[in-house]
Amino acid sequence: MFAVGLDEFCNLILYSQLITAKVVNNKPFISNETKEIIFGSLLGDAKLELPPRGFNARFGFTQSLDKKDYFLSLLNSLSEICSGKYRESSYLDKRTGKTYRNLNFWSKSLPVLNEFYSNFYVGKVKIVPIDLSLLTPLALAH
Repeated sequence: MFAVGLDEFCNLILYSQLITAKVVNNKPFISNETKEIIFGSLLGDAKLELPPRGFNARFGFTQSLDKKDYFLSLLNSLSEICSGKYRESSYLDKRTGKTYRNLNFWSKSLPVLNEFYSNFYVGKVKIVPIDLSLLTPLALAH
């Protein structure tokens, strides 16, 4: 066990705040193709989430296990912003007594996704954005 004095602890906090500021201010480049895929997916089943204590939004997608091929192709298409890891889960619908299985993934939290969040969400309600400049055939395919 290490003993840390108050001065070291304060320096650690200041250092972590410095690192956070660099991450927030560093906008990674993502391709137009990836932006179009994100845009099209958000018009459908995809979602964005702002973490309660974080700065940047993340992209999430859930799909039925029956549509695993599409799910994996989307995950692969978004490799610029995703780790490639996904989760399989199931839940019981109490109304029907039926168990459903699905797949989901979350992207990295990125500053560029904040722009999408501000266009697609009012409060925490998803809307169709006014700016449809990313509505391309590729976006419509997703």
